[in-house]
Amino acid sequence: MSPRSPYNSGHVAPSLASVQTGGGGARRHTGGKRAGGVMNAPGLHPPSSGTPAGRAEPQVSAGLGEPPDRAVTGYQAGRLRWFVRRQASPPEITEVLDDPDRFLVEPARLLADSDLITLAVIPPLSPSTAPLLLRRLNYRRPRHRLRDVFRPTRAERAFSHGLGLERAGIRTPRVLAAGVERCLRWPVRAYLLTEFVADAVTLDHYLTQHRRLPRELGLRLADLLARLHAQGFSHRDLKASNILFDRELQPYLIDLDGVRHHGDPHDEEALANLARLACEFGLDRSELGWNAARFLRRYCQQRQMKDRFRPWAKALARRLPRSGGHRR
Repeated sequence: MSPRSPYNSGHVAPSLASVQTGGGGARRHTGGKRAGGVMNAPGLHPPSSGTPAGRAEPQVSAGLGEPPDRAVTGYQAGRLRWFVRRQASPPEITEVLDDPDRFLVEPARLLADSDLITLAVIPPLSPSTAPLLLRRLNYRRPRHRLRDVFRPTRAERAFSHGLGLERAGIRTPRVLAAGVERCLRWPVRAYLLTEFVADAVTLDHYLTQHRRLPRELGLRLADLLARLHAQGFSHRDLKASNILFDRELQPYLIDLDGVRHHGDPHDEEALANLARLACEFGLDRSELGWNAARFLRRYCQQRQMKDRFRPWAKALARRLPRSGGHRR
């Protein structure tokens, strides 16, 4: 959703910077009013890195004309209509819902400000709360407005996909609220409010600094993607800037408007995702060697399809460029 990751604007998290990058890791070559009640959903906890990617029953809302599940309620702030994740949302976020633009004007808080988006970190609203990340779709280009006339905005889609990924046990910063203002279906503005993952760094930034991904981090990433695909999801923009590592070195997916839910596992989409990520490491057909094979073997193990490792390796190689990835 953003031209650059919000997590690339600061320094590398100390715990990530201290990881050894040797040992054969993967190398990179170059005043509101509530509109309804809410019912709490059960807690959602991500799996450990060694948990096999079993099937669950995620239910992703196809649209957001109404609150997408019983854990979400509506909130009206003038012409701005919000869908709020009540279980994970502190009461203080009503300050943000009532006047989100107030939190997007202070230059020190801004992480991005372009024709596409304005992005800012909101400091803790009370001593007991954590920082938040607020994203506004600016709609300064008419074609972006036109695309969202007859479908949920990118902010609404990211909110819905975030709920689905959480139910499936797939790590992503917890979504808290999505808001949109329309005039005769024409989107005027849209917002997405999520938790801010402190001391985190994107895979893109980490590889720029270290050129190599440690073995353990590579295996954790394989586990995350195996679970994503086993649960019937795909991420159509699975690039290094959309993968985040927190201070505990656990991977997260971000930029969720590119997520799709296919119901059952979709092998073609899964292969396309893996090929896209392989290009981020500058891999081509001649370089799909031991490091990539180790990643794919772990991925197949977690999806309980060890017998398909060789066919998938061949299929993945066919999708890679003949020489050199597309990375800078």
